[in-house]
Amino acid sequence: MQKYEDVGKTFLTPLSTVEAGQWCTNAGDCITLGETENYGSSGWLKVTAGGANTKYSMTGEKLIACGAAQQALCGDNDQGGDYLLKGNTGAFELMPYNAFYAYWCGDTQLEADGSVRLAYCSAGKVVATDENNEHTDIEDSGAVFRMPDMFMVAPVGTDLDALESNGYFDAAALADAKKQKAVDTDRPFLIYRDVNLYKKSETVADKKSEWFNPFLPYNGYTGSRDAVIKMKPAPSDDTVYYLVENTQPDWSTLDDAKVKGAASTSSH
Repeated sequence: MQKYEDVGKTFLTPLSTVEAGQWCTNAGDCITLGETENYGSSGWLKVTAGGANTKYSMTGEKLIACGAAQQALCGDNDQGGDYLLKGNTGAFELMPYNAFYAYWCGDTQLEADGSVRLAYCSAGKVVATDENNEHTDIEDSGAVFRMPDMFMVAPVGTDLDALESNGYFDAAALADAKKQKAVDTDRPFLIYRDVNLYKKSETVADKKSEWFNPFLPYNGYTGSRDAVIKMKPAPSDDTVYYLVENTQPDWSTLDDAKVKGAASTSSH
């Protein structure tokens, strides 16, 4: 959250660095979320090691917790959105910022990010717009949305029962997870959505004026809650990535030990 004294309001923000660090499964598969800089300021995170890094995953792009384009909009402009950050389970999502504005034409990533578009998709081929035909009323053909990276971050105390009962996880994936050892909720963990668990990882995106990517959370404006793709895998001790916490004490905060019989000064 970010407090703005001049307007007397506090906003949920899509950016933070609290997730920075290494996260590992019990099997030894690890992901590192590291801080980067964008637009001249820090506060963005991205996958710096261990991501899927497939052609369409957007691994390495800056990550954001809701569909807001600016720092302090999650709690205000996106009132209708179904982002976990705005709920009361304690969990939140991380997704590539560019995924909210990107679609694909063949293997080329295009953007629908406002009134001006530099290119569009026609029968699956990229076509540049001219200055008299460059607005969002252009209807693409052959364009698709593809499944990007997505994380669900669960701090200690996350209400997993509520997430399960709300249908956040795929039903079959949840049933599989229930057969495994339960996740350790006394440790922070995240779930890294696994594109290999889905039969379908792309969907048609023909009309950009009302576009909705079902591989992202419901944005509150277009599409529907029912169209959103459920999370796989569901949490278990085998599927989650636990935060690798620093086990070294902060030596500067500890008092010197007093050991009976020890010399008060060292001779070395």
